[in-house]
Amino acid sequence: MPLAYGTAVTTEGAVIAAAARIGGPVMLMADVPGLVRNSEAGTVLPDLHGTDDVRREFCSLRERFADRLAAVVVQPMTTSGVQVTISVLQEQLFGPLMLFGLGVATDALADRAARPAPLTDSDADDLIRSVPGARRLLGRPGAPATDLAALRDMLLPVSQMADHLPQVAELELSPVVARPNDAQVTDARIRIQAAEHADAYLRRLR
Repeated sequence: MPLAYGTAVTTEGAVIAAAARIGGPVMLMADVPGLVRNSEAGTVLPDLHGTDDVRREFCSLRERFADRLAAVVVQPMTTSGVQVTISVLQEQLFGPLMLFGLGVATDALADRAARPAPLTDSDADDLIRSVPGARRLLGRPGAPATDLAALRDMLLPVSQMADHLPQVAELELSPVVARPNDAQVTDARIRIQAAEHADAYLRRLR
């Protein structure tokens, strides 16, 4: 699964140096153990230009999370493509759900579409096309379609993992940048829990 390159740093000087090496707009992502969904606390700060921006936003992350902040990841800012989110949520009765939505994840289920795991190829294709705003992925005059096969190829193994490993309580790939020729994961987070024995009869009802 393609993952964007990033540098994890812990000090103001290191974050400024990492941004300078990139030499263009960057994004900062807070590594906060226990936080999975980016929407929960504003862990992703995009489109930062220059030393002043980087310093200010690094300090804002340090103030917001204090001792919970393990590191800050510095990445080049991706300026093209459509941002989507791929998520897993363990549902108590029916097992793992795969969620797909446009943009950085939000807590509003209306912004996402869901299917039970594991997904088939057709399930994954339908999930991508059923999300609100899917036309942004399908292309329009002046804007080519994104690589839907690459998105499907991300959804399928994640759904298999979620189905096979009930210890995965939550997983989020966000943002995933979908472009005409590929799709790339910018940030990946996971929360593990003790596995519980699911009712096999309920699982068969899905």
